[in-house]
Amino acid sequence: MAGPILRVTLYDDGLQNERIETWCFAATQEVQIGRQSDNDIVLPSTRVSRFHLTLFCDGRNWHCASFGSNGTLCDGRLVSHIEFHDSVLLELGPPGPKMRFDVIDPAHQSADSRGTMTVLIDKLKAGDTASFEQLWANCFTTIVRLARQRLGSSRRRIEDEEDIASEVFQKLYLA
Repeated sequence: MAGPILRVTLYDDGLQNERIETWCFAATQEVQIGRQSDNDIVLPSTRVSRFHLTLFCDGRNWHCASFGSNGTLCDGRLVSHIEFHDSVLLELGPPGPKMRFDVIDPAHQSADSRGTMTVLIDKLKAGDTASFEQLWANCFTTIVRLARQRLGSSRRRIEDEEDIASEVFQKLYLA
């Protein structure tokens, strides 16, 4: 069994609770969140520590360990470790970014609960060009980050990570 998937959603710091970005992680991944550029999720807020959170799955449950010097709040309480079962809202370095963590068990998903990306790709196949813009908005920064990790410190004479991300989307669109 692959284990549960973790969906992480970042919300704005304002009162509107507007979704900024969403990421999904497999149970085999260990996820770092913080201000430092080599984290899996980079949050440039001064309230967030360089390496604020570590997320990991023990095969059945997702866990979060907080190492932030400004703390992490869950339901108004300071936490250093929390186990995610359903949906959990955390505030990093209060007052700081708010993130929601949703555990998704693929074994218990119905056929109608397909992910956003699958729905957008299906719409794109059907000729809905607006879905391409949504795919771009949802994935571009993640693809750039992954390309940056793969390229490492190699010299970028002809292509950089944004060129690679653009090429990925061009191939997706043509396919």
